[in-house]
Amino acid sequence: FNVISDHYIGIALNRVPALVDGIGGLPIDVPEKITDPWIGIIIEAGPQILTGEQLIAYARAIPDSDFSRIERNDLILDALRSKLLDPGVWIKLPQIYDNFKEMIVTDLTPEYIVSLFCLLREVTRDDIVMAQVEAAWTSPGPSDSLLWDSNEINTALKQAELIP
Repeated sequence: FNVISDHYIGIALNRVPALVDGIGGLPIDVPEKITDPWIGIIIEAGPQILTGEQLIAYARAIPDSDFSRIERNDLILDALRSKLLDPGVWIKLPQIYDNFKEMIVTDLTPEYIVSLFCLLREVTRDDIVMAQVEAAWTSPGPSDSLLWDSNEINTALKQAELIP
């Protein structure tokens, strides 16, 4: 999509369950019950603290559509932000970093990450824009795939000021 990124962070998903368990789980208000026969898990609706394994299953479940899965991942990111603002987690951060630093690949220095973490307290939930590809920007493709509408996506990227 011709978006230029200033930095990158990659996370090894196979280590996320242990990381989530290391911070005491992740509180999420699950809007609706998720049943995914492919993964073999049921997650009831309502507020709860998901374990690492439950969280990964919730993130990967596709009982409805990829677009619903993307919305669930936005809930996870918001819950993670809230959890990281908990002072009870702060005291665990040095140990968490030591245990999980190999799961992250990034061009950010540790000092820059600490600075970003400090800024997290300054950024309100309303200041965060989470956007994803909309179903209206796609059309059915071969073998149950989706084709992108480049015009729709470029318009959205321009509105978000990610491209000129």
